[in-house]
Amino acid sequence: MKRAIFVAMLTMLMMVGSVVASAAYPPEYLNDGDLILCGHLNGTAWYIDKNSVQVEQEEPPMYTITYQVFAARYDVNTGEVTRVFEAMPHRCRYDVDKTMMFGFNFNRDYSQWALVKPDEQGGPIEYSGELAWYIAYGTKFYGNGYPSYFKDEIYVRVDNAH
Repeated sequence: MKRAIFVAMLTMLMMVGSVVASAAYPPEYLNDGDLILCGHLNGTAWYIDKNSVQVEQEEPPMYTITYQVFAARYDVNTGEVTRVFEAMPHRCRYDVDKTMMFGFNFNRDYSQWALVKPDEQGGPIEYSGELAWYIAYGTKFYGNGYPSYFKDEIYVRVDNAH
């Protein structure tokens, strides 16, 4: 009897696992490699436009980089992008001495900087800010000190972009 219950539970786990494993991811690049995937969740993907990355301020230890991020809807079963939305402006400030990144809050009153913590669940601001630094300077910002948070695959995406 115990064996039958165990086999039944194992079969159910395998079925659930196959459903989870069938979820598809969005493409790593759009627009011939100009847009690089920097995050995705539940059918929404975010892409940093590598051509929009501009160093706005370079006064060590403070740096400011502006760039654009595109949101896109994708089919979670196939990974196919079904819609790309308009670009959203982003701006990050980096304090190299303190290894701190701040994201400019465009959604509120356009005057607030918020700390982008490398130890929280990654999202488009965290990843796009890291990628903007990498695109501009060819080095990791948080990535060197937080290897478990920023996987090497995000830097490889930039390196492999056309």
